[in-house]
Amino acid sequence: MITKSIIGSVLALGTIAQVASASPSQLTNEQWLMPSQTIASSCYYRATMQTDGNFVLSSNGTSSPYWSTGTAGSGGYARMESNGNFSVFNWADGAVWSAWTQGNNNARVTMQVDGNLVVYNAGNAPVWSSNTSGESIGSNSCSGSNFAVTQVYFGWNASGGDYTHFAMAQPRASWCAYYCSQESRCKAFTYVPPGIQGSQPVCWLKDRAYTWYSDNRLTSGIIVR
Repeated sequence: MITKSIIGSVLALGTIAQVASASPSQLTNEQWLMPSQTIASSCYYRATMQTDGNFVLSSNGTSSPYWSTGTAGSGGYARMESNGNFSVFNWADGAVWSAWTQGNNNARVTMQVDGNLVVYNAGNAPVWSSNTSGESIGSNSCSGSNFAVTQVYFGWNASGGDYTHFAMAQPRASWCAYYCSQESRCKAFTYVPPGIQGSQPVCWLKDRAYTWYSDNRLTSGIIVR
């Protein structure tokens, strides 16, 4: 772990519940959907980042999506960027699909109850949509879905609560976020770039309470389930 002695000031936040919250139907500033993570509206309509790299919209009870980004085989994770752009990125952190909504800081993307996926700006005006309102509604069961969001914080260290750590082959915070999102035990992560804890990048996974410190070298995040 990275200790207080080599980083910045303490952020007065202690537990996961105090750090962030997520709506089950939307993504806000730097909230990502990693593979198998889903947001939904009333359990009817779902937006899912599939393990094949495709980001899809589906209605519960149907066997196939009614809309997708068409990124199967090239996508990795979906991201509501801090600049207001909603995109699908590959594992080299390059965008392979985009809504082209940048320039709308504090925007959000919402899975609506009418089956439409919409990006709203900070003034609640729509700036992009999937144009899928009125799609057929399926059953009301929420079973079998991983309703979760990965909240990412650039420039912060979540110190403590570690249950494992490992070196990574590539210096990518998104990879560390992925490893955490795929483990039910993992509640938070911290990515350490190469040159700080050795020559390789390091990923720390956490399952207990931790303390936040500012450090512009690191990236941390939590899984909001």
